[in-house]
Amino acid sequence: MGIEDNFYGNFMQTINALVPEKRVLTNSLSKILSLEKESVYRRLRGEVSFSLNEIIKISRHYGLSIDALVGISQPYRGGDSYHLYFQDFNNLSDVDYKNAEDYIKALDTASHDEKAEFGYASSTMPLHILAMYPNLYRFYMMKWKYYYNSQYEKELKYCHVVRPERLTEQHARFTTTIQNIPTIFILDERLLPDLIRDIKYFHTIRMITDEEVRDLKNDLLQLLQVAERVAEKAAYPNGIKVEMYASGLSMDTSYAYLYGNNIFVSMINAYTLEQITSTNRNSCDFMREWMRKMKRTSMSLSTSEFNRIKYFDSHNKLLDAEL
Repeated sequence: MGIEDNFYGNFMQTINALVPEKRVLTNSLSKILSLEKESVYRRLRGEVSFSLNEIIKISRHYGLSIDALVGISQPYRGGDSYHLYFQDFNNLSDVDYKNAEDYIKALDTASHDEKAEFGYASSTMPLHILAMYPNLYRFYMMKWKYYYNSQYEKELKYCHVVRPERLTEQHARFTTTIQNIPTIFILDERLLPDLIRDIKYFHTIRMITDEEVRDLKNDLLQLLQVAERVAEKAAYPNGIKVEMYASGLSMDTSYAYLYGNNIFVSMINAYTLEQITSTNRNSCDFMREWMRKMKRTSMSLSTSEFNRIKYFDSHNKLLDAEL
């Protein structure tokens, strides 16, 4: 079998795996390729081959790697490298939602593993926390759009940003599932001041109204109350163990890992809402050990009442003074 056969076979296998339901896949490909559904059906049945131009269009839409289709590499399936899968939050594709489903399944598997743990060392708001607060998530979506969609810079407003219902539903399951896994949080002291600075900037350039700033402040106040209760109990509301720390050193970005039996995921935050991801065990072990060392330069918020009260009082005062 030649490389062309391998390539085409991998391509067909990949798109069928990405969208298993034939009706949904047919409708999607019909729109992508501007073809009648019957023409798409003939290609999926193998009566007619997809042309190279059609394969390129489909690959661009679903974010497929040509290297992976040829068999040179398999992003997100192991190996030594970190991989960035860039999502277009203006138009999330089926593969975006499938990747999210795969991650939720991995979290669900880990939640039944006694050895599993989730670690997060953060200079930005953790996604599974952010996703619980609609106004804050909208703000981060707006920030992403502002950075990476220059055509929207002049017309984009916070009120224009809407989280898709399908994404909202996934986020709800994501936040519920991750709270079934013992978690370590290491928070950069600059997390809240930097977020306040960003909110004030977008308010200054009139992308956010006074009322919307108040909504964001209310979300942040509620978040601090919930975080303080979690730190006090050293557990999520369901009783799953949580270790919470305030880092004594600054962090240049955010890092996370998911560790368990045959689950070794490590992630580095990029481009506001994106993740650079590896499923290599060595990478996961390295990040896990790095976070253990980070705890040495951090103050515990879940074992020290003095540290906890001081930390959350100062953050509440900062919010009242700045927003």
